[in-house]
Amino acid sequence: MEVRISKSDYKDFPVYYRSDLNQVVNFELHEGLSATLEKTVSLLTSERIIKLNKDYPPSHWIVKQHLENTIEAEKEILNNVIQASSISQERLDSKDILGRLAASDESSFGDALIDFKHVRSISIDLYQLLNEHELNQPAKYFDIEAPVFMGAFMIAAHTMGQLRVIKELYVKD
Repeated sequence: MEVRISKSDYKDFPVYYRSDLNQVVNFELHEGLSATLEKTVSLLTSERIIKLNKDYPPSHWIVKQHLENTIEAEKEILNNVIQASSISQERLDSKDILGRLAASDESSFGDALIDFKHVRSISIDLYQLLNEHELNQPAKYFDIEAPVFMGAFMIAAHTMGQLRVIKELYVKD
């Protein structure tokens, strides 16, 4: 099932989410998750990224912290999706969603990019399991109430927002 959003789907969201959601409005749900994964990997493995944080004051986050923030937000959204969608345990077990999420909690964040790819693969698998009824169930994300399907777009939008900040602070021209 193809799921897309329009600006009217998030017109009541806080401004900071609307600006990031504007960047993913043209994506289909699964395409948005996959495309933002590819963009992240591409940017963070490019030669243009400043690997060390030595040129920035201590008040700036390093790239790894931006990625860890994205991972934690995504995991929180996934937990809300699982709860709100009422997806069966059997279907969750078919792709070991809960086991993989638990394993991501035990990560040392030794390599944040590997952890990011791991959590994003869980997101992609979970959203592929959900049917139309489950995708349209009400959910709460942080302080925002929206259908389950909006979680995927919020994940993609949050990733794009973090990538924007990383580009501004840590990418050489």
